[in-house]
Amino acid sequence: MRPDMAKRQPYNAATGWWNDRILSACPSNSRRADMQDRHRISRHRARRKNRPNNASIITRELTYSPAERNKMTKKDLMQICSGDLLASANPAPSTLDGIADAVHELAWAKGWHKADEDEDAFVERMCNNLHDEVSELHEAWRNNQLRAPCDKASKMIDLDITPLSCIEEEMADIIIRVLDNARKLGVNIQSAVARKHQFNTTRPQRHGGKRS
Repeated sequence: MRPDMAKRQPYNAATGWWNDRILSACPSNSRRADMQDRHRISRHRARRKNRPNNASIITRELTYSPAERNKMTKKDLMQICSGDLLASANPAPSTLDGIADAVHELAWAKGWHKADEDEDAFVERMCNNLHDEVSELHEAWRNNQLRAPCDKASKMIDLDITPLSCIEEEMADIIIRVLDNARKLGVNIQSAVARKHQFNTTRPQRHGGKRS
């Protein structure tokens, strides 16, 4: 092992990163790969220590129009990720509706929606997809992999994006699906969430004694 790697300390739950306790719960055949990813993430975080948050930069890239994005090269995207084009990037969405607009626009650009799909067919597909995302989160828990790097961690590091754990990725996927679906169905999700939360504040303890 390289001397600099030997000096690195494992991450802990307080910082949101992986530690030896969690790694030891992983299957033995994946422990080495998990530790290698952890060391790569450590080096990646050191490189980014004094740089802006890339999650917001990537979100800003999503606010470009389809025509503008189609003209972007891989080099352009990498420059945006590194912050070189931060000054010229559009502001990141700061509201739930703004994020919903961005993810829905990207879903159309990536071919996830069809103009001729009727609402019944879409709702059926939507429910199945949401069920799949929740099942993937449960599967990560079942395999003791909630805090382990997700399967896209290496690619994210290569793009200089802070990598996600499995629980982060699956929760993000669930929210992205919901926001995209809300836009597709014409639901003002920000208003709906605010009104439902307001109603919940008036409900009794455990909403009338429900078990869950």
